[in-house]
Amino acid sequence: MSRFTLTGLFAGLCLLANASFVLAGEAEDGAATKKMAQIMMGVNHYPSAAEKADLKKMADDTKLSEAVRHIATAIINMEHKATDADKAKLGKIVGDEKAPANTKELAGVINGFHHQAGAADKEKLAKIAK
Repeated sequence: MSRFTLTGLFAGLCLLANASFVLAGEAEDGAATKKMAQIMMGVNHYPSAAEKADLKKMADDTKLSEAVRHIATAIINMEHKATDADKAKLGKIVGDEKAPANTKELAGVINGFHHQAGAADKEKLAKIAK
């Protein structure tokens, strides 16, 4: 094999490995987003202690995207509604063109949450939770 063939082969393997890592991260983000939507469908004023424990694991999981970890933290901090600091972060997620649609949708629902999810938001959450 020539040197150029080996270089090309190595570059291809690196791209494949990187793509696998990105896809794995997206799958983990998707599972976490789904779980958070399921939690939010039943939240009344604030999440339960057990739900907060699950959310804390997500917030601390460095395999998840920063956006997903911020959403988990915002839900943990929620008392009737998201804190002003969390609303600022959620607003950035909603406006992020690179963020997945479900992540943006979930951030938007939490950003507008007040005591419990309304009918329209519950429909959005149910779609995310599937």
